[in-house]
Amino acid sequence: MMSMQTLHRWLAVIVGLQLLIWVATGLAFNLIDSQYLNGNHYRQKMTVTPIDTASPLAEPSRLLQQFPTQTVSAIALDNVLGKALYRVTSDKGKFGFWATDLSPVKLEPEQLKLLALSSYSGSGQIISIELANDVADKYSASSALYRVDLQDERNTHIYVDATTAEVVAHENWGSNLKQLLFMLHFMDYLPDNGVSFNHIVIRILATIVLLLGISGTILVIRKLKRGQYRIGRSHTENNTLVLLSPDNEQLETITIHHSGMLDALNHHKERIRTTCGGGGQCGLCRITFINNPPLATDQDKEKLKKEQLDAGMRLSCQHEAIGGSVSLVNSAQLRHYRKQSSILDKQSA
Repeated sequence: MMSMQTLHRWLAVIVGLQLLIWVATGLAFNLIDSQYLNGNHYRQKMTVTPIDTASPLAEPSRLLQQFPTQTVSAIALDNVLGKALYRVTSDKGKFGFWATDLSPVKLEPEQLKLLALSSYSGSGQIISIELANDVADKYSASSALYRVDLQDERNTHIYVDATTAEVVAHENWGSNLKQLLFMLHFMDYLPDNGVSFNHIVIRILATIVLLLGISGTILVIRKLKRGQYRIGRSHTENNTLVLLSPDNEQLETITIHHSGMLDALNHHKERIRTTCGGGGQCGLCRITFINNPPLATDQDKEKLKKEQLDAGMRLSCQHEAIGGSVSLVNSAQLRHYRKQSSILDKQSA
C-alpha cells in the first residue's frame, strides 16, 4: 500500500509540473512577439470580381421551401469568383446556393484553390489540397471543409468550406504554436473541453491540490507527534555526536551544527554518501543509533527491513540530530568515509 509520504510526493509532482507549465507558457505569451503567433499573417481582404449578370437572380424567398423543418435566421447575397450566391443561416448551420438557379454550392478543387489564393497576400505556391473534416467542428464549418497547403516560410494552411464558399481560417506554424500554448496554459487537454474554465481537467487538478494540502497536514501532524519538529535546542542537551565504524570502532567525535542528522554528520566533510539529497529515496544514508533510536518514519519503514529497524537502523536524512553514538552500517560506507578523510587530510597538508 502506498505510504502517505509517497502519495504526497506524487501529488506534489503533478501540481509542480502544471505550475511549471503555467509559468513557462505565461512567459512565452509575454516574451514572444504577437506577430509570430498570428495565423492571419498573409490573410487579406478578398478581391471582388464583377458578378456575371447574364442570368437573372432567383427570388431568395424560394429558399425557405428547402428548410421546412429549420428556422432560417438570415439569407445573404455574396459574390464568389464572379458568381452570385445566397448564404442561408439556419439553426442547423450555414448553407450555400447559387443565386441563379438555387442549386447547392459544391466547389471543385480548382475553385477552392482560387478562393484560397484570393484571401492570401504571400508569395507561396499551393502544394496540396485535402479534405479536413476532422477540424470542421473547430471552425463551425460543414463536413466538406478543405485545407489548402501553401509552401512559404510560415507553412500557411487555408481552410475553405466547399458548401458555403467561405474562407473560414488561415493557420501557420505561429498560430499552431499559439494553440499549443493556450492548450497547456488552460489545461485544455481533452478535445471536448470547449472554452470553459471549469472543465473536468481543472476540477481534477483542484482535487489533487486539495489532497496535497490534506496529505501535507497529516504528515506535519505525524512529525509533531514524533517530536521531529523542535524550535531551538536546549543548552543542557548533549551537542556532540560519536561516529563509529560497523565494528563499533570510534572514528570521530562531531560537534552538532545542524538540526538534521545527515547534515550534522556531513558538516565540513561528506561522511555519509547520498544520491537523493536527503529525500529519503536512495536509502544510502542509513546509520545505526546505538542508544535510544528515534521512532521510525514512513521512509525508514519503506527502505529498511523490520530486523534492521529493530536493531536501531534509520535513514539519517529523516531524523533530527541528537547527541550520542551512531555507527556506519556496512564496509562501503566505511570505505567512503576513509576516502573522504584522506582527501581532506591531503588538502590540509
